[in-house]
Parts: sequence; structure tokens; C-alpha cells
Amino acid sequence: MTTRHRHTATRTEAKVRHRRGALAVLALMAVSAIATLVYCLPRLETPERLARDYLKRLVTEPSAIAEDEALARSTGGAPPEALLERLAARVAVESLRARHAQGAQLHFRIAEVREVGADRRRVFVDVEVRGGADRVSPTERFVVVLTRDERGDWRLRGITEAD
Repeated sequence: MTTRHRHTATRTEAKVRHRRGALAVLALMAVSAIATLVYCLPRLETPERLARDYLKRLVTEPSAIAEDEALARSTGGAPPEALLERLAARVAVESLRARHAQGAQLHFRIAEVREVGADRRRVFVDVEVRGGADRVSPTERFVVVLTRDERGDWRLRGITEAD
């Protein structure tokens, strides 16, 4: 190999090493960004999403609430069924569970949020039932009451069926 070819080969190897180094830095930055997102996402939970997600789990997977730390913590240790304040809410939840078990699709959506002071929210969650025995059913509306505790975390205080 001539000197000229050796010099070209050395330059090519240097470019490859430089590219590998740059890719390693980019990969490290990507991993760092993902880790930051994973760390911060639970803290970005809004009271509205907490209310919707809790109601969805209460209807579709009640036993999974205890396994989900954020949802379990949001009740302050109260069992999930204890949050259902009136008989109408209990009946509506049982009815939705039965429809879900029969193959109906349930769509949970935040319909309205009312602030009752800085530390209290009333979140209206609509549940639309599609499919199952009756193709489209009337929408069920629930009111989920949340309050902020001394640490600033949102806690579920009660669930009722909207009148």
C-alpha cells in the first residue's frame, strides 16, 4: 500500500470513529430525554384525567386499581367502591360493567370541569356505550369530586351519577 492510500484509509477510519462518537452522544441524549419524560409524566397528571382514568378502571378493571400506584394513592387508602356515594352511582357502574362483560365498547370522556375554589374540582365524565346487545345506549354521566391535599396532590373524594 502506498503512503497516499494509507493516509486516505486513516482519514476514513477517523471519519468513521467521529460518526460513531456522534451517534453515541445522540443515543445518550435520547435515553436521557426518555428517562426525563418517564420521570415527569406521573407529575403531569391533571385532576381531570385522574377522574376519567379512575372511573374507567373502576368500571372495566376494578381489581387493577390497587395495582396502579397513582390511582390507589389518589383515594387516600379508601376502597374503590367506597367512593360511590349514592345507590344510583352504584347501579350505573354495575350496569356498565355488565355491558362491558357482554362485549360493548365503553368510551370515557371528560365532558366538563367545574372549579369549586382553588383546591376542589367537580369533573363530569361521560361514558358512551357502543355495541353489545343494544347498539347505542344513552350516555351515562358521572360527577367525580377531587380535592387537593396538603402536599398539593389531587385526591378523589366521591363519585355520583349526574342528575
